[in-house]
Amino acid sequence: MRDSGLDVRFGTPEHGWLDVEVSTPDWSVSRSVSDVPCDSLAHLVEALLLLASGGQSVRVEWSLEPAYWHWSFEVEGHEVLVAVSDPSGQSGPARLPLGPTLRVFCRSLLRLRSDPAWSREDASLTWSWPFPSDGLDRLREAVLAT
Repeated sequence: MRDSGLDVRFGTPEHGWLDVEVSTPDWSVSRSVSDVPCDSLAHLVEALLLLASGGQSVRVEWSLEPAYWHWSFEVEGHEVLVAVSDPSGQSGPARLPLGPTLRVFCRSLLRLRSDPAWSREDASLTWSWPFPSDGLDRLREAVLAT
């Protein structure tokens, strides 16, 4: 199994904001993203599920208020081109092996889900949307099957 060369890190959600960092061997980008108006974590999980089930092209938007940070994924054979862009420019695309890339995202999301912020009684004040646990469980099963 070849390492993807990708690193994805999520901070702790706080007051509707989440620090996110995406790094490849050639570039690294980090942003603080907002939970409004879109449920970007759920969209990311659904996009990764589509890729795991044979989807060829997906895009995820993260709100920067008022701008957006876009992640695009284009599958070519057993590889995926990953690019991120916002009004300040684009990073990528990085050509990465598909299976290991999906595993990196899955592990990063599992770490995020284990953050105590999601289990607080007032978790809705931390992030406007519930954590997409059902989708992440399906993604984990799909990744383990590859």
